Amino acid sequence: MKKLLIIAAVWMLSSCGGLETKSDSKTIDSTVTVKVAGADKDVHGCIGSAGYTWSVVKDCCIRPFEAGTKFINYGSNTDSTLAAYVVISTDKKKAEVFFALTDKPAVLDAVAIMEGDIAPILFENKTEMVDIISRKDMYYIRYKNDPKFTQDINMPDGLSTILKK
Repeated sequence: MKKLLIIAAVWMLSSCGGLETKSDSKTIDSTVTVKVAGADKDVHGCIGSAGYTWSVVKDCCIRPFEAGTKFINYGSNTDSTLAAYVVISTDKKKAEVFFALTDKPAVLDAVAIMEGDIAPILFENKTEMVDIISRKDMYYIRYKNDPKFTQDINMPDGLSTILKK
């Protein structure tokens, strides 16, 4: 009786996707195919369904919302769900911006700041037309010269904190 219960439990778990499988889908019958959660690895091995994506500046899979610093939507668009995340390389020579305005993250290079500049560009990618500037007490991510996201310069764990480390 115990063996029968164990066999039934194993069968139920495997049919519910509770046991690990190497394929990315499971055919139940000839008309139904179920995708197995977590089996959507990209070319770098990052699992998108778990929120992971490849970071060029970190050279590993990350969750931008954990590894990056959050910038909030700026301007007349009041959609509070729009956000951008910036990840800085260890040597602080590159930044990577994850946001929904482009089809892939934008990698930006650090820019030498000119003394006296009131709105210095900190990082930029001229090809993608994305940059990060500092003006007064805010940081701005600009896309095509238009500010899209912002972050208070005094935000705990914000860009200022990361750049000072």
